[in-house]
Amino acid sequence: MKKFLKSEAIFQCIEINDIEKLKTEINKYSRAELVKRSSGLIRHEKSVRSYNLLEACCLVENEDALRELLSRDLLWEASRIKGAAHLAAASKKYSLIKLLIKHGLTANEALLEACQANNIELVKNILLEKSKEIDFSNCEPLFIAAAHGYLPIIQILEEHGFDLRAGEDKALCFAVRGNHIDCARYLILKGANLNAQNELPLKTAIVNGDLDMVNMLLDNGAELISVAEDEFVALAERYKQFEIANTLRTKLAEMHIVPRLNTKQSTHTSSVDSSAAESALRLQKRYGDKLKPALIDKTISEITMWGTVLSNSKSQEELAAHRALDDLLKGTEIHTKTGILLKKLLLLTWIAIHDEEHRQGELAEALRMLKEGLYEIQRGYNLLEGDKESAQEDIDICRDGKLNKLMEKLVGIHPDVEIDFVTKEVASYKLQAVVREEAKKFIQSSPPLLVNSMFKQKPTLESIWDSIHERVKKRMFEEFSALFKSYDDADFDSFVRMGIYVDLESGSSQSTSTKESPQNSPR
Repeated sequence: MKKFLKSEAIFQCIEINDIEKLKTEINKYSRAELVKRSSGLIRHEKSVRSYNLLEACCLVENEDALRELLSRDLLWEASRIKGAAHLAAASKKYSLIKLLIKHGLTANEALLEACQANNIELVKNILLEKSKEIDFSNCEPLFIAAAHGYLPIIQILEEHGFDLRAGEDKALCFAVRGNHIDCARYLILKGANLNAQNELPLKTAIVNGDLDMVNMLLDNGAELISVAEDEFVALAERYKQFEIANTLRTKLAEMHIVPRLNTKQSTHTSSVDSSAAESALRLQKRYGDKLKPALIDKTISEITMWGTVLSNSKSQEELAAHRALDDLLKGTEIHTKTGILLKKLLLLTWIAIHDEEHRQGELAEALRMLKEGLYEIQRGYNLLEGDKESAQEDIDICRDGKLNKLMEKLVGIHPDVEIDFVTKEVASYKLQAVVREEAKKFIQSSPPLLVNSMFKQKPTLESIWDSIHERVKKRMFEEFSALFKSYDDADFDSFVRMGIYVDLESGSSQSTSTKESPQNSPR
């Protein structure tokens, strides 16, 4: 079936390879008009899109038509050349890419497209014939191959001089993010640092829920200190990756590693609300100045088109996501802490996930996460325990929660976004530290005779609990109020009462010795 049957005659000439008629059609247009010709929407495989003339030639693999168009010395935009290269790389004709290279496509751009298309022969040909023109310090082809799991291409690139460890082992990080365990294993075998970028590979595998990858990384020596400090066990549980959480707990216990928490620093400085707000402000700083009227209109148009696809879905999740999208685009809600209009945040999020330079991973995955976030925004209070959903009408989450949700879904996708999750697990570690600190303060500030009368043998919390209980409770509520209904909540009371079982003699830094003067006690 002909692809360009309903397109302009010039496109039909390309498809049927009538070069003489093509020349006649070309002469009907000005130079400026030719480069802007569009086929109109064409269905090809699973996509529906329009094609420019160069892309049409590459789509139907018409080398003669491509040569004729390029010989006219037209001012083709770089994006149109690259679009044609993308289609040429998917074909079996190396001659198409060679023609494009002669007319503006760089060797690195050609190699990148060949790697993305998983065209092994084309990759080999470009590396052999264009090696002097290739910038081997630009490792994007390697990162693309790793992100897609194209191990043979990774090996070919390595043979020709690409550094598998470039960019702080980005290739390994991309392979792990894409769940490509064979590629990750090969890169580690070749010397990749599996603890690169603050243990990013292991953290990514945890977030992905990839138990096999987690075990492979641990078996090869992945470290766990940063994983413990950054609360990734709690994060695994948050996403219901219980097997992974149990695996990590076992490893942490074997290595006697526990999260290190600073009792002097309020947990609110690293809470979800604060870190999400900071992330949103970083996105605004990076992209805010670019949001001129033209870009705003373009971005809204793109989001609306994407939303149309969601609205035509039979999936209740996608329909709910579309309702959230529609509300955000029409709404005027402003996030309290940042002052950012939620509509603007949606635009910033869209621009961020389409930023090829800074986005980590595939666009499709980023869009999937955005869709998931929109669904959770729209149905947030309909979701019951265990991810079951009530059938009632939409009960969307609060204004500030919407910002948190959008930012949460960008974690691991954009470098500007980082979220620190506050959980009861973290609170339990903090409780131990706070109890020891308050006990120490009490002992050091009390007369020796009182202390000696309270402690018949060694110091125990039971003896002084009534004296420090209220101070412990106030400090814990100041930092973890988001986890409990109220200060008088029974669950909160029960949680704080667990502090009576804290071992006062655990750790030299928490010593309760009465020999130390009050002046030397921590403030």
